[in-house]
Amino acid sequence: MGVDLDWEIEDRDAPPDINETTAPLEQATARRHWRVLASMGLVLAAIAVAGVWLAQEQGQRRLENELRSVVTLEAQALARGDEEIFMSLQDPADSQWRQAQRTLLQDRVGGEAASEQVEILALGLEGKWAWAEVRAERPADNIFNLGGPDDKKPVVSDQVQFYRWVGDTWKRAAPSLAFLSYWGQAASVEAAHIRFDFYERDRPQVEAWLATLTPYVQEVCLDLGCPADLTLTVELSPTLTLAEAMRLLDPEGPAVALPSPHAIGIRQDDPTGRGGSLMILALSFSLKAVSRTGGGQAVFDRDVRAASALLAQAALYREFDRAVMTLGTADFRQQWAGFKNLLLAPLAKNEWVPLENLASAPSWQLPEGQAWTLIEYVAQTYGRQYIGELLRTAQEHALMADVLRLGLSVNDLRAFESGWRSFAAANYGQAMRDFPIRP
Repeated sequence: MGVDLDWEIEDRDAPPDINETTAPLEQATARRHWRVLASMGLVLAAIAVAGVWLAQEQGQRRLENELRSVVTLEAQALARGDEEIFMSLQDPADSQWRQAQRTLLQDRVGGEAASEQVEILALGLEGKWAWAEVRAERPADNIFNLGGPDDKKPVVSDQVQFYRWVGDTWKRAAPSLAFLSYWGQAASVEAAHIRFDFYERDRPQVEAWLATLTPYVQEVCLDLGCPADLTLTVELSPTLTLAEAMRLLDPEGPAVALPSPHAIGIRQDDPTGRGGSLMILALSFSLKAVSRTGGGQAVFDRDVRAASALLAQAALYREFDRAVMTLGTADFRQQWAGFKNLLLAPLAKNEWVPLENLASAPSWQLPEGQAWTLIEYVAQTYGRQYIGELLRTAQEHALMADVLRLGLSVNDLRAFESGWRSFAAANYGQAMRDFPIRP
């Protein structure tokens, strides 16, 4: 059996096939070509994105510059009392806001001229709406409205202002909860006898208030013996004014509404509101605590002509006087001193309403002032805890003599009144009339 072998001998010197040598070269060239095109596409896309971003930035910057101009012009018009320019910058679609701004402008007339300088602390734009935090001189809030020389004195404060894009410019608009990105989420904090519901933007002010009010609340409750379930709930509203808050003040309601500090302005010389909002909070808690101790809000009705109404009013003066003396600003203490001097004027003149006639005395005799000294005399002589005892006893007894006998175990009313009158003469007579009740 034979084996056949077929030998194929390759000629190494023969030229290569042209198709075999050019194919890899063409493929490599194509790949480089597509890589170049892809790189160019990425560059062009980046340029396009950068162009869009640049256009948006330029548009944003234009809107911000326009907003800065409007804020500055508005402040200047308000400082100069220029109603035409000032009102032209207000939201034309909100008649209530326009009236409020017109009133603001008119209230500045006759007051000390404010500086035209304005500092824009921060800006925020959301489509056709915007906000600006502005530091400028504004009229000081005076919740007592005593008409003193400092009532219209401007103070430097930081306040948020809202604007709406109308036509081709910004117009000042009323504060709104729609700016959730500015106000933040709803929150709450609570301590003994007081709770705050607010938006996160106001948290620093709320925490400062709570730290300041807590010792005051404790002092009030040492006087009155607050029940464990007594709680003052405070709701901060971005849309409320301080004047509206005073009109709506009702400590017996489910909550006391106060304006957001950022919405009404945070004074640089009084960042915690010791001359305004903090005083309203102290007054609200005092009202609620005295009301609960004395038998309800009707206890303050002086038409009742009973010991309960007179003692409740006197206890309220004592508690609020503590707030003013320990928490209030120097200006606020001065305002309160004027009211206190008026209330105690009869004692400064050695006028005295006999004990048996005190609860039924007419208002022109200012019996509340004399009753206030009675509360102070009881606290000093018998102990502060007897203030609450007097109020609780007065719920069931209309005559002052009966309240003193049953609440303080006073058997000799003549001797009691003699000691009380000596105390009042020594502390609230002519020589002491300009001094606070507490040193």
